[in-house]
Amino acid sequence: MVTKNVKPVFLIALAFVSIVGFLVIALNSFTQIDIGIIAEGLIFTILGIGLVMEGNIRGFIKYSRDGLQGDEVSHASAVVIGLMSIIAGILTFFNIISLVLDSFKGIVAIIAIVIIIVETFLVK
Repeated sequence: MVTKNVKPVFLIALAFVSIVGFLVIALNSFTQIDIGIIAEGLIFTILGIGLVMEGNIRGFIKYSRDGLQGDEVSHASAVVIGLMSIIAGILTFFNIISLVLDSFKGIVAIIAIVIIIVETFLVK
């Protein structure tokens, strides 16, 4: 089994995403207050920041200068997906509705689920 250490910043980002999701469900259930749009934007922004920090943005700048090696592709893709997730979160705050944005949010959600599963079972 492959093991690798996870940065605590990414775990903190996942914890914040869980807390925001719980607050949305609790507020909607108990008070009928719907903060779905705000929470969705916040979740994508937090998840994007966590992915950017996991992928190491400084290293990404170095990759663009020095070239990309085989084992650095996952870090570069985490930074790119994180930046796109931050953009999607910001656009969601402004209630911009687009099929491309919705499909991207679905792709980011699937990638986040895969990352959570991998981080849970393969990482110390």
